[in-house]
Amino acid sequence: MPSEAAQIRVFQAVGLASSAFLGGAVLAISYAAIPPLYSAPSPLSAKQWKVLYRKGLAVAPPFAALTSMTFGYLSYTFKQAGRPDADLYGLAAALVVGIVPYTLIFMRGTNNKLMARAAEADMLDVTKDVTQVGLPEEESTNELLDKWAFLNAIRCVFPLMATALGMWATLA
Repeated sequence: MPSEAAQIRVFQAVGLASSAFLGGAVLAISYAAIPPLYSAPSPLSAKQWKVLYRKGLAVAPPFAALTSMTFGYLSYTFKQAGRPDADLYGLAAALVVGIVPYTLIFMRGTNNKLMARAAEADMLDVTKDVTQVGLPEEESTNELLDKWAFLNAIRCVFPLMATALGMWATLA
């Protein structure tokens, strides 16, 4: 059986890698996946966004849970050993979980509007003449996508800050 020190190193590596992956993936969606959708007709871009959203929903929560549990375990273990860097791991765990309330508070409205656009697009017999889904509204699909990409880019700060705190605690 590996030593406790080796187990700690594995947890540190998993926590750092998973939080960095999560932050990078969230940022990549905003800056690499969303911009090409702007050139598509509204029904198509809304449907494509829905695919991206669902893929992210399948991957991000498990990575957030893994990261938070890993940093939480490190915080608990270090606290039991009386190490002052335990609080850094605890804060890292909390930051990753912070994605959830941020999403619910700041992104839910935009998510719901884009989901409604995608649902409207699913009901259309889309031809090349359709450029905008739904009745005229205050925000076009591209404006909603732009807003979503911005809010999503902010969301990447949570796991990336967790990575930084985890790295600080690991190197302390």
